[in-house]
Amino acid sequence: MNLKINLQEEVKMSEYAGIEDKLEKTKSYGLYFENNAYYMNKDGETTGPYCSCCYDFYAKLVRLHSVNNIRENEEFYICPKCKTKVLKVEY
Repeated sequence: MNLKINLQEEVKMSEYAGIEDKLEKTKSYGLYFENNAYYMNKDGETTGPYCSCCYDFYAKLVRLHSVNNIRENEEFYICPKCKTKVLKVEY
């Protein structure tokens, strides 16, 4: 029984280590958080927005899709993976 628990803990730790490595790698790409989403600024060019949920929990950069809901008169971004919604902010 202890061997099974130890193996499960080892698997979890290796998954966390993999996520930490991915987070460090993407930080070097100029990733920053703004208006409830992540953006990347590399060589003076900004890309995004990317899903904060997918990045924070799984270290995956998933580009948000733009949605215009005419009936509700709202514009937002939605993640195709986890379905997180982020309202668009205009300056």
